[in-house]
Amino acid sequence: MAVTNIQCELETTTNGKGHFTFTGTVGPNDSKVCTRIAPGRITTHQWIKGGGCKNGGELIVNDNIIRFKCACTKWMKDCNIDHTLVFDYVV
Repeated sequence: MAVTNIQCELETTTNGKGHFTFTGTVGPNDSKVCTRIAPGRITTHQWIKGGGCKNGGELIVNDNIIRFKCACTKWMKDCNIDHTLVFDYVV
């Protein structure tokens, strides 16, 4: 049985740019949620890389908060996740 092992990171620069990465493995019939806070209000965001959420993913961006949930179906051995979201923010 696969084990859920996810890394979730948010990195920003001083010029109002950042990226949010969500990588690793989600085990069968499991899900993982990651929430990170940006240093300012997020004005735009876009996935530049995404894949592996066999039940789809749910992204919520609200003010300066990014929340992403990824689930894997019970019929899958595991789901290898590799997502990157880029964003702009203002302080």
